[in-house]
Amino acid sequence: MDWREIVQISDRDRRPVEQVFQEELQKSVLAALSREQLFQKIVFQGGTALRLFYGNPRFSEDIDLVLKERKTRVNLSEHISSIQGFTEDTFTFLDKVDLETQKDNAELQRLVLRANSNVLPKLTRLHLELVCVPSYLNRPRILNFAPLLPAIQVEEEEEILADKLTALLCRDYLKGRDLWDIYYLDVERGNEISWKLVNRKLEDYQFKGDLVEKGEEKISDLDEKGLKTLEAELKRFLPNPQYNQYRDLFGDIISHLINILKTTDLSRLGESDDNENG
Repeated sequence: MDWREIVQISDRDRRPVEQVFQEELQKSVLAALSREQLFQKIVFQGGTALRLFYGNPRFSEDIDLVLKERKTRVNLSEHISSIQGFTEDTFTFLDKVDLETQKDNAELQRLVLRANSNVLPKLTRLHLELVCVPSYLNRPRILNFAPLLPAIQVEEEEEILADKLTALLCRDYLKGRDLWDIYYLDVERGNEISWKLVNRKLEDYQFKGDLVEKGEEKISDLDEKGLKTLEAELKRFLPNPQYNQYRDLFGDIISHLINILKTTDLSRLGESDDNENG
């Protein structure tokens, strides 16, 4: 792929050229992981999975991965040379590609890819993060990345929604992109919330806090600063046409999220793995 193709996509989609390039870079890395047959052991999830496989208009920056099975051991660092070489071959306009391990322990592996070129507005960074917890609902899907069309093991929408709700409950701060993604999966895509899956996620991430208290904190946070947080992040990550179209609905999105938390009996989460309806 040459730089002119990146610019053409940017002009066509009315998106910043650096976002278009980063997205093509994401696809290249996923294709490299597929060539290494790593998707027999790992699963692609998170915001970028929503963008590339489920039609989410929101741009997402990084590649989030989890294990296909709980006891699987994967070492991403062993594949650095192959991923780096494939990226250099894919984007011939790049002057330099560096991929290095930033973190590697029993819970988390993180690689950072840096790509530079005199045609790029700035240095591009891409994080690959593998969290060593299992995925429960996933299947192979074909990535639209010609001519390879690689098969990627992708988490199902229902489980990504559970991931996003878990993040909303467990984080100490609001993340606007999570708020949008929950709305997108729940309302736009019509996925039913599985509190059974949320319960499993809370166990996997070893959450030890008081969920009722957390829920009350999140309701307060959403009421006080949810709208500003959502507006600020979507201004960065939604294309202008979609942002302008949805802007008047941002308040309704926040109200919908507050209603989810208010109408769910969070005290029942953690009691048993049979808690489907909260």
